Amino acid sequence: PISLKGEASKMSKEVEEFAKIFKTKTKIPIKFIDERLSSKMAERHLKDTMQMNRKKRSKIIDPIAATLLLQNFINSF
Repeated sequence: PISLKGEASKMSKEVEEFAKIFKTKTKIPIKFIDERLSSKMAERHLKDTMQMNRKKRSKIIDPIAATLLLQNFINSF
């Protein structure tokens, strides 16, 4: 993940290194997705489309964020 300031985290550096090795060994192209604010987007989406309290929303925020990220990725093609 990249910070909101656009700085690479320790984990993002590890992911980039893994991606380089993976791409070299498999020849499969790698595409990185900016996941910053994905949970906020998911929360906004849930508030706009579903009537549920904050506690219920918090239980499904991560799967919704992942779904929105995947949909945005698919839409980019």
